[in-house]
Amino acid sequence: ICHAQYKNSVWCFGDSARIDFVNGTATAGSSVVRSRGTCTSIADSADNLLFYTADDPNNVPLYLRKGTVYNKLNAVMDNGDTLVGLAWYNEHIIIPNPAGNNRFYIFHLTASLGAGGANNGLFYSVVDLNYNNGLGKVTAKNQHLITTDYLTDAMAAVKHGNGRDWWMVCKPTYSGATGVIPSDTLYVYLVTPDSIHEPMKQRIGTDRGWGLGNFTFSNAGDKLSVVMSDGIIEVFNFDRCFGILSNANIIYDIPMFSDGNNAFSGSAFSPNDSLLYVTQGVYLPPYYILQIDLSNNDIDTVAQVTSFSSSFTRGTGALRLAPDGKIYIATIARDSFGGIWFPYPNNFYSPDNMYLASIDSPNVKGTGCSYNPYSIYLGSKRCYFGLPNNPDYELGALQGSGCDTLTALKQDPEIVKNNLFVYPNPAKDFVFIKCTGSITYEITDVAGKQYKQGNFDLEGNAVVSINIEELMQGVYIVKATQENCTKVAQIVVIK
Repeated sequence: ICHAQYKNSVWCFGDSARIDFVNGTATAGSSVVRSRGTCTSIADSADNLLFYTADDPNNVPLYLRKGTVYNKLNAVMDNGDTLVGLAWYNEHIIIPNPAGNNRFYIFHLTASLGAGGANNGLFYSVVDLNYNNGLGKVTAKNQHLITTDYLTDAMAAVKHGNGRDWWMVCKPTYSGATGVIPSDTLYVYLVTPDSIHEPMKQRIGTDRGWGLGNFTFSNAGDKLSVVMSDGIIEVFNFDRCFGILSNANIIYDIPMFSDGNNAFSGSAFSPNDSLLYVTQGVYLPPYYILQIDLSNNDIDTVAQVTSFSSSFTRGTGALRLAPDGKIYIATIARDSFGGIWFPYPNNFYSPDNMYLASIDSPNVKGTGCSYNPYSIYLGSKRCYFGLPNNPDYELGALQGSGCDTLTALKQDPEIVKNNLFVYPNPAKDFVFIKCTGSITYEITDVAGKQYKQGNFDLEGNAVVSINIEELMQGVYIVKATQENCTKVAQIVVIK
C-alpha cells in the first residue's frame, strides 16, 4: 500500500519567522505567525509548504484567544479562523488523514484553568486541500473530543506500526484532575482512515504536575518523553502496534523550586535516541541545556544560555530535532529579572531573539555535542518560546511486526463509543474497573477467545479487582455490560 508522504521540512513560528530545510541546508524566510509558542506546519514530499497553524494571543483576554490556519500563501485559510485554544505553547498538532485523501486533522486543546464550558478540553478540526485550488478549506471546526476542564499543554503523535495510521497522546493536568481522571493518566488516540477512535486511558508515571509540559516521541517511535514545568522528566516505552505505554523511567521528580530552578519546558531525542536533551529554567534565570544519557539516566549540563548583554537575560523554550540532524532551541529575550515581553516592542530586536541556538552534534555525549548559541539568523524576524510541534511524517512501518489496525482493533462502533476505565495498563497480576451498580464482565483476546467472566453488584462509585495472574503475556479486551450498554478497554498483560 502506498501512503501519501509528507515532511517536517518547513517551520513557521515566533514573530513572522520561517525556516526551510532542503537538502540538509536551513534557510530563513518569513511567515505571518504571531505566536509566543503554539504553532505547527506540514510540507509535501518536495518540501513545499502546504499549510500551518498558530495561536495568536493578540493582546486579548485569556479566554477570547483563538487559533488560526494559514494556507501556503500566508493568508488565512477559508474558514480557518477561531480555532478554540488559549495561545500557550504546545496546543496544536497536524496529523494527515490516513486515507490519503488530501485531508488533515488539526488536534487542538485548551491548556488553562477554567476555560469554561465549550472552551474546555480537546478538539479537532479538518483541513481539506482539495478546495480552492490547493489552498484548502477548514471543513469541520472545533469538534469536541474531551470535555475535561483542564488538559496539559502538550501533545505528541507518532505513526502506527503499520506505517499508515497514527497515534496521538495527551493528558489531563493535576490542577483539574478529580474523580476518575488522575494526572498520571494519558489518553492515547488511534487515528485510522475512517475514524478518530475513543482513547485508551492508561495510568503510568508521575501522578502530579503543573499544566505546562512537552511530549516528544523518539525517532524510532518506541519511546515517549514527558517533561513538565513542575520538575518532572520521565520516559516511557511505547508500542506502535497497540498504543501501549510501559516501563516508566522516572528520571527526575522533585516539585518545582524545591531543588533550585528545576522547571523544565522542552525536550528532544538525539538522532540515535541514546540521549535526551531538556531545557531547564522556565520562569527565572539561569537557563540551562541538560543532556540525559538514557542508558543510565546520567544528567549533564552541557550549556548555560546567556544573553549578549548584562542588561538582559536570554530564556529558552522548545527543543526540536530538525531534518538537518541538529537540535534547535527557541530562545526569547527577557529582562534582567527574567521578565517576559509579549509581544516585543516594535523596535526591540536583539541577537537574543533574532537567532535560534542549536546542538550541532547531538549524538555526542557531554560538551562535545557542540552548543551553538547563535546558530540560525532569522533576519528581521524574532523568536519566542515555540517551535513547530510537528511529528515525524516520514517514519515508516515497523518492519517485521505484522501489526495491522484493521484486525487488532476491530470493534463494534457502539462499543468503541463507550470506553471503559481499566487500570493499571499494562497490568501484571490484577486489573481494576471503576464502575457503579450491577455489571457483567468478560476478558477476551483480540480474536474473541474468552479467558475470564464474572458478575458484580456494587453500591456507589466502586472499584472492582480482577485477578489475572493466570493470563499469558499479550493484548486482551475487557468488556463490561450494564443495563444494555457495553463498555470496552484494551489492556496489555506483562509477566
